[in-house]
Amino acid sequence: MQQKAGTNYLLIRCTRIIVCLLAEASCWMQTGERQSAKIRAKYLRAILRQNVGYFDDESSSTSAVVNSVSAETMVVQQAISEKVSSSGSSNKSNMSIFI
Repeated sequence: MQQKAGTNYLLIRCTRIIVCLLAEASCWMQTGERQSAKIRAKYLRAILRQNVGYFDDESSSTSAVVNSVSAETMVVQQAISEKVSSSGSSNKSNMSIFI
């Protein structure tokens, strides 16, 4: 009977941990999306403030600017969403070893 109670406690605890980790990951993903949207908007505003002559080069054509903005904000979003979330989970796992 004691063995079954311990197993149930462990299953409940593991389920709670999994739910918390999923919630944390989804929060970080939303944060990354929100931050990249803000960065994209500010970056486009800064580019549109340039002189008209800036867009005469082929390297700064409309498609190049759009691709550049998309690629750079995607890197920021991935860094915030995935790397911060996984490093936070790793740190918590390491801390729980000592508790």
